[in-house]
Amino acid sequence: MKRAIFLFAFLSLAVGAPSALAQTVVAEANVPPDCPVQITSAACAPTDGGGHSCNAKFRVGASDVIAIGFKWVLTFADGRTHSLRQFIDGALASNVAFRAGEEAESGASRTGVKSPDGKPQVPVRAAFQVEFVVPAPGKFWGNAQSPTYWQMLGQRHGYRQALVRLKSIYATSGLPALLKELGVCSGEGCGK
Repeated sequence: MKRAIFLFAFLSLAVGAPSALAQTVVAEANVPPDCPVQITSAACAPTDGGGHSCNAKFRVGASDVIAIGFKWVLTFADGRTHSLRQFIDGALASNVAFRAGEEAESGASRTGVKSPDGKPQVPVRAAFQVEFVVPAPGKFWGNAQSPTYWQMLGQRHGYRQALVRLKSIYATSGLPALLKELGVCSGEGCGK
């Protein structure tokens, strides 16, 4: 597995006590060379209110990508870690989330992470990985046991179930019933 480490300049903007220094942390990207997506930059920084936001930029390889899953692992000064997972799925929309050769960006935020004494925590280390990529229907790269992948599949199933229900309402009761079910209109004039 090729390890690419992206170092980002630390900002020394004091906003009060030393623990409130705003800094961008080192983000380590663990992406194998055969991954259909390559990371071009990654970083995490604190946000106002004690949270933090992580952002990665990546380039899609030689083929389009329908879906992609990411995982961030943030380590705090007290040694605790938090995982942030995210997926982007184009299967239910245009069937393509990203085009071949395209540069794109993915972000994940987490707010309210506090130490046991109630002080806001700032990550001191960040690791980023691509958990899975679905480059085409029936094709897959990565960890098929990833919780992020299963979350995406569950969401797809929910959308499909809703679509089946809406199609059934339309087929059996027509447009007025469909519009009423969607909450677009109500009453006698619905669908006219």
